[in-house]
Amino acid sequence: MCGIVGIVLRDPTSTPSALKRADNALTALKHRGPDTHGRCASAGVILGHTRLSILDLSDAGHQPMETADGRYAITYNGECYNFLELTRDLGIGGLRSGSDTEVVLRAFMAEGPGCLPRLNGMFAFAVHDRSAGELWLVRDRLGIKPLYYSLDSDALLFASEVRPLLELAGETPSCDPTLLAEWLYYGNSLGGKTLFRGIRQLIPGHALRLRIRDWTHESARLLVARGAVPKASPPGTRRSPGRRGA
Repeated sequence: MCGIVGIVLRDPTSTPSALKRADNALTALKHRGPDTHGRCASAGVILGHTRLSILDLSDAGHQPMETADGRYAITYNGECYNFLELTRDLGIGGLRSGSDTEVVLRAFMAEGPGCLPRLNGMFAFAVHDRSAGELWLVRDRLGIKPLYYSLDSDALLFASEVRPLLELAGETPSCDPTLLAEWLYYGNSLGGKTLFRGIRQLIPGHALRLRIRDWTHESARLLVARGAVPKASPPGTRRSPGRRGA
């Protein structure tokens, strides 16, 4: 279990004050990743991570992780069960670590969001494409890994839990009374809603793309059934066993 946090600012000049809030959010997520923590910042985008080291215990698995050319950065929580298959099927070479995180990052580097249907596992992650000026949020098909976010005209905030998200916001949100009855009846809110006004959870199997330059966004179900995955392994090929990723 790891934790992820992030801030995307429409006005990058606000980055210095946002870095402090990101540090507070990482502190609030320490229980999810007690081994190491880290953050990176670029052009108003801050990614943070708290790590529970499982695969590749070395510093090579440290996050946030960037591609060698610096175009992509990822903060990732979860397990990609078929990362060995992805390495083979996509011809990924020159890996610097033994973590599934790097394979997912390299898959996104190779195919963009087209790689998402290939992923088999439970995960929540964010990828910053610095060249395209886009931030992607992705959640696994069953919603096993949590991912909460808040998006308004000034910033996109996201985190693995609500508490660090409140640290990112720097304020306490109000309860949404229209959802209170729903929460009391079902014991939970439905769909992407939460009990907090302005805070949502990414729907399972969906990806949200924020185009930072013009501040437009869209969310779609991109993680289709595995039977629709292109270049599927031939019949009889054994899937790599499930392993916990950093």
